[in-house]
Amino acid sequence: MSSVTIEWVTTGIFALCFIAAIIIETLWLIRKGWASAQKSVAYVMLTNNLSLCIGFFIPFVIIGTMLALAWSGDLSGVSGGEATLIAAIVIALLFPPIFLLLTKRVFLAFFKIRSGREAWLYSLAFTAMSLGLSFIPPIAFFYIASKVF
Repeated sequence: MSSVTIEWVTTGIFALCFIAAIIIETLWLIRKGWASAQKSVAYVMLTNNLSLCIGFFIPFVIIGTMLALAWSGDLSGVSGGEATLIAAIVIALLFPPIFLLLTKRVFLAFFKIRSGREAWLYSLAFTAMSLGLSFIPPIAFFYIASKVF
């Protein structure tokens, strides 16, 4: 299997897992009786897609800026030195899950689905499930396929 094929299959696995996470979350909301089918679909699609777009744009900008600095040779001249670069990488890694968690919580209140401790637990659980289900299988496939093929 060529490297390009492995990359396309990995992208396809991500897309299927992302869709599976959306379906699982929507069905859970409907089954628990927290929201109607229409409200559940709107909530899940809005929070996941908004978080995917905005949540990964910020790390893209951070990493892109670091790459631009590295290519120009100015990376060593960053004020704060390595601490600034490490902080930027930590922010780039933590921003997407924190943004997804907060988006889910805010939109639970906006759609009047749940509030209080229950809403925070739901947001935390489904943030972990969405990220885990969407990213672990494609990463595992890519790692295994890279070693085998």
